[in-house]
Amino acid sequence: MVDFTDREEELAEVLPSEPARPKKITIVVVIAIILAVLYLMGFLGTIPGLIMQTVSPGGFNFATDSDDPQMRMQAELQANLAEVTQTYFIPLILLALATLAVGSFLLYSSIQVLRRGELADYRLFNNSLIFAIVLVIANTVGTVLIQIANWNAIQSALSSGDAGPQGELMRNIMMFSMVLGIGMGVAFELGKLIYFIIARWMIGHYITTLDKS
Repeated sequence: MVDFTDREEELAEVLPSEPARPKKITIVVVIAIILAVLYLMGFLGTIPGLIMQTVSPGGFNFATDSDDPQMRMQAELQANLAEVTQTYFIPLILLALATLAVGSFLLYSSIQVLRRGELADYRLFNNSLIFAIVLVIANTVGTVLIQIANWNAIQSALSSGDAGPQGELMRNIMMFSMVLGIGMGVAFELGKLIYFIIARWMIGHYITTLDKS
């Protein structure tokens, strides 16, 4: 007896038009979207500081004609930190623009992978991961250099002999906070670097699988 039933839907399930995306690839792409949003938010956060530094390169100085040692210390500290920012002003602008570019590129390529999932989309996403790795390395080096310069500026301002016990206490607090901030910042950048390297390896392997299929 001949079977005239329509088996088209069953054949479509048995022979899909394209391979299903593995869950681990989806997780990698979703994490990339989150990091891309953080990059864009970080760029927006640098805009006010860059504008203030452009309008007032020397910052808002304290009055230095006071006889109060605390006021003189605050004035020297502000002047030293403003000098550090002015020295690294151009690299800060370049890092901000690079953050905007990588964040936009990473967000667009990630959405394209989730929306279409074509081979070209995976290759675009893979390239965005390479740019993100370069940005992480540059950002880590730049951040460490700037924080070392800030460290020296704070040491110079707060190590004066007439700072008093309050100045010594402020110095210890600021130094501890800076060490903690540098450690957390480097750890976060290292975590992102490890993720981007693993993500690029996984995406590259998946691209090879798609290319062969």
